[in-house]
Amino acid sequence: MTVSIPVVLELMDTNTKDDTELFNNTVKQNFPIGSKLQFDNNIYINSSQVNIPDYVAPEPGSEETYAVGDLVFKDGLIKRFQLGTGEVPKNPEEYNSNDSSQDHTTWQYRYVKLAGTWTDYPNTPFSESITVGADTITNKIQKNMSGVWEHIVEAEIANTGEIVDTGYLTPNDALSVNLYDNPSWSNTANIAIEDGAVSSEFMAGGVGDWLVGLFDFSSIPDTATITGIEFSFKRSQGVGNSDYHNALITYAIQVYNDGSFVGDNKSTSATWGDATIAASELTFENAGGSTDTWGLTLTGADLKTNFGVGIAAKWNYLTNRTGYVDVMKMKVYYQPSSSTTVISTGTTNVIKQIYSTTLEQKATITTSATYPNYAHLFKTIIVRDDGIYARTNKDVSQEYKEVSGNFFSAVESPENMNFTYLEKNNIWKPFDGKNYSFALGNGNIEYTVSADNFTCIALGKVVGTHINIVFKNEIGNIISIVDKNIDTSLGNTDIQFGKTFIYYCEPAKTAVITITGTQIGTISLAKKYDLGATNLALKHGITSYSRFEFDEFGNPSFVERPTAITYSGSCDILMNDYDDVLRFFQYIDKKEVVIDGTDNNNESADGKNFLNSTSLIGRFMTVDQETQIKNEDIDQIAKYTFSVLEII
Repeated sequence: MTVSIPVVLELMDTNTKDDTELFNNTVKQNFPIGSKLQFDNNIYINSSQVNIPDYVAPEPGSEETYAVGDLVFKDGLIKRFQLGTGEVPKNPEEYNSNDSSQDHTTWQYRYVKLAGTWTDYPNTPFSESITVGADTITNKIQKNMSGVWEHIVEAEIANTGEIVDTGYLTPNDALSVNLYDNPSWSNTANIAIEDGAVSSEFMAGGVGDWLVGLFDFSSIPDTATITGIEFSFKRSQGVGNSDYHNALITYAIQVYNDGSFVGDNKSTSATWGDATIAASELTFENAGGSTDTWGLTLTGADLKTNFGVGIAAKWNYLTNRTGYVDVMKMKVYYQPSSSTTVISTGTTNVIKQIYSTTLEQKATITTSATYPNYAHLFKTIIVRDDGIYARTNKDVSQEYKEVSGNFFSAVESPENMNFTYLEKNNIWKPFDGKNYSFALGNGNIEYTVSADNFTCIALGKVVGTHINIVFKNEIGNIISIVDKNIDTSLGNTDIQFGKTFIYYCEPAKTAVITITGTQIGTISLAKKYDLGATNLALKHGITSYSRFEFDEFGNPSFVERPTAITYSGSCDILMNDYDDVLRFFQYIDKKEVVIDGTDNNNESADGKNFLNSTSLIGRFMTVDQETQIKNEDIDQIAKYTFSVLEII
């Protein structure tokens, strides 16, 4: 016997023969008197509620006109108006106000209140300025030349941003400037690269000439404020008499600005070496810092023409010396200047149109990369008597508050709609004498169903003349095809003779089913399992759900209801599989499964199967498993007995 566990089990339709339907509070608005609902395997009937109307909202500012207990169809659900406690969205005025005491650099609130009121709204534009630290933010709401409302933010950003620096630069040019009568510096271009190639000057006495490095600071905005200058140069003196090892010292380090030496002299009279240091053994001397402006007030524009630093050395003893400089380096610290920037969406208007007391959004906001803290523009402007409220463009959640009062709550069952319980409905006791699990059609009935790696398909309650099934894998390639005529010799032309068919395949993803006929009840995609060899001592029967009912005077009446096939027998299994089979039945207890009584052991010589009529979708109602004794030992073969009830 083969048992398959469904991974997909679809009832093709439900209760197509009368008004009974599975309860879903989104299915209908109007349930007339006498209509039935199936809910949690119970059947309910509408014995009182005539109509469930559409919800009608009250006029603005008015109270709800519904009474507690009224049912309406609202927001796609059947709801009841009832007293309770719930959450409602906050009104804009209940959000934090937009005032200067708050940190608006994040615009973290869904709504903000703009200070003041809109005088002569909407005939005049609105303008409001707030101060955030040292910055001034101005919100303007006005019509453009085309008469369309738009929102503009003007942000006057003060010098409170982060200080930036140029990094260390080397000279793009160099020159020797005469100071006294010593020879000029030679090979001045060598100070642009730190590579041991030096610029040199021979000093026979007194103070040497200026060696000036000129730097390119074109990247600094003209209006930026210079907040610091760092300078470094790598130098040494030549070898000489050891009695005069400190022969050279730094005489001056000073800013050179377009032909003039200006500002503080940063020299500390440091020595350039001793008698044992060769010209190639150079060391750095540093001056200035990130907050040292060298006594000058400079902007970016001051650094654009012949700007740099010059150094000069002094002969410290009565002995000749040669000074060497390998490289100069300079770093400038600056702060961008204050400016007024209009942060908006360029050619795209923010606010489309004005309706009553609301301005509505037109476009998605694009923010400014330069001033992101103030670039969260408004989606909606709400004008009220006590002020103006703005829905920010910040993507934050709606805030709610808890209140008590009357609310519309979704109805969760027919009982909450005053439907009357009628009777129980389940697989053991169908109702109303009809089959409620089939779909009707004329000609071809087509379905496409999918599941991962199914190996069995069962078609329940089929009425028709031909079946075609195409099995496909995950990429849509055809694995196999079933194409079979249905035996109609015993009728099989209406619901009374609906058949169940079971087919197997390699692991598949999709089945495309075409049935030439009028009905299909259930489609199940399942995974098959071999549960032993069926013994021939089988029993089949019919269970009828028809019954006699009695009126208040005791008079009987026969209520005709569906019938279901029962199937019982036994199967042999290997002793090695004993526990696995028992656990399998424990797992599928009362679950819907596909049951096929055929197996290879029961095939006759001509290849036909004695049991191929036992094909159904049902439940195992009882299972008893036992071992067998042979020669006082447990046999290698065990068996189980079972009873199965077909699902109607």
